[in-house]
Amino acid sequence: MEEVGDETGPHSSLTERIDDDRPTLSAQALEALREFLGEQNRALLTADNDGGGGSNGVTSSSEVALLAEDWRLSQFWYDPETAETVAREVLSLCGSVEFPSVACIACPTLYAYLKMDDNVQRNGKNVVIDICDHSNNDDGNDEKRLDELTEEEVYQMTFNMHEDGETFYNAYAKVNGFSIRNYNMHKDNAGIVKSRKWVCSKEGYRDTKYLEREDRIRGPQALTRVGCPAVFSVTLERSSGKYLVNNFVSVHNHSMIGPCGVPFLCSHRKVSSSDKALANTMHKVGIKTSHIMDFAAQQSGGYESVGYTQKDLYNHFTAQRNIEVTDGDAEGALAYLCTKAENDPLFYYKYDVDEQNRLNNLFWRDVICRTDYMCFGDVLIFDSTYRTNAYRKPLVILAGVNSHFQTEIFDCALLTTETVETYTWVLERFLDSMDHKKPVSVMTDGDKAMRRAIKTVLPDVNHPYDLSHENGAYERNSLLFDLAKVDKNSEILPPT
Repeated sequence: MEEVGDETGPHSSLTERIDDDRPTLSAQALEALREFLGEQNRALLTADNDGGGGSNGVTSSSEVALLAEDWRLSQFWYDPETAETVAREVLSLCGSVEFPSVACIACPTLYAYLKMDDNVQRNGKNVVIDICDHSNNDDGNDEKRLDELTEEEVYQMTFNMHEDGETFYNAYAKVNGFSIRNYNMHKDNAGIVKSRKWVCSKEGYRDTKYLEREDRIRGPQALTRVGCPAVFSVTLERSSGKYLVNNFVSVHNHSMIGPCGVPFLCSHRKVSSSDKALANTMHKVGIKTSHIMDFAAQQSGGYESVGYTQKDLYNHFTAQRNIEVTDGDAEGALAYLCTKAENDPLFYYKYDVDEQNRLNNLFWRDVICRTDYMCFGDVLIFDSTYRTNAYRKPLVILAGVNSHFQTEIFDCALLTTETVETYTWVLERFLDSMDHKKPVSVMTDGDKAMRRAIKTVLPDVNHPYDLSHENGAYERNSLLFDLAKVDKNSEILPPT
């Protein structure tokens, strides 16, 4: 019989290397792994026997159980305190939406606590609240829907912050079909809010001075305030540091708004931070505001589910634009004009600054203005009555009329004051930009400082007429056209 000795063949070294590369665990790691697998098995057995439950031992009357933890899945697991905190924050963000939708991606613990939350629950459009402290009432019999609250139950409520009172009253108003607004707020010497009051948006009456205006151009807006007595106020209790309800009137003297119209009331509309960010991005790429609103309505399932109106979007974009203008308006204007001058050698602009190196006066004109003035610049109208910009500063327009009976703009200037020195600066810049070609006649709006500046810079120019805004555009152009036909050597006398 052949003896079988030790393997010394070519595969023996390979086997030894494989055995050497095989991973090994320390005794502590093996013990921890056995303990983890044992907990998983016990959790699965408990779930099978009880028909529900979770690894954290948390159950709910809503029959929503925590899913078993699985380290092989990419999911976020929270301890009970963290899960409850996150769930409350999510529900507070959903408070302004009538039918909120929350997507829980890879976070089953949060999903379970959202479904089982016993302090704030959704019941149709009404919010279920606990009107008493849990430390004193553990039987759960004090939960009420907002539309079922009585005045006595509201007086029992306390709030940690005065903002919580506003949140409650706004939610109460949304459920009952009205809108609220701030009435007053009182603070102590330390800046702490002592009391705060909210009223129905229809409280009070419109001031008679707005109803009896005789210089009104447009008709008055519809009356919205009818003297509604509904009110809600809180006051600070120094001993406990909480805000107590000291006045609540639930009676209204007007009809309530239906569910379809409530989302459009003022206090129930708000453009959230995420909506602003998305709208800003779409606005920057050239999408119209109306189209952004249509997109939001399509995503939300209707205009009543968006949470704001198209006017709110317009107001947001206007506020953003005002912030940008306030922070860098002068630099932006000068950078734009400088770029225009670099691209067009015939573009002309000048400016000066004050003692604090701030932009004082700004003058500009392009090549088309210069060409028009060379052809139709015999008569010049000097008008500085435009004050419709955001700074309420005079915008000087130097214009004329062409042979086709059309108004031509020769240049523009944005000024800080309407003084002789300022108008003199404008006329000097004007002549410098037009190769010192002087007009034959100049017409103004009757400003005395403007008259003196014209006599200083253009002493040989006729100044026969003063125009006012009472003259129509047709009469003004007719007068300019007639003056343009007058020979330069003719003498023009002022009207008697």
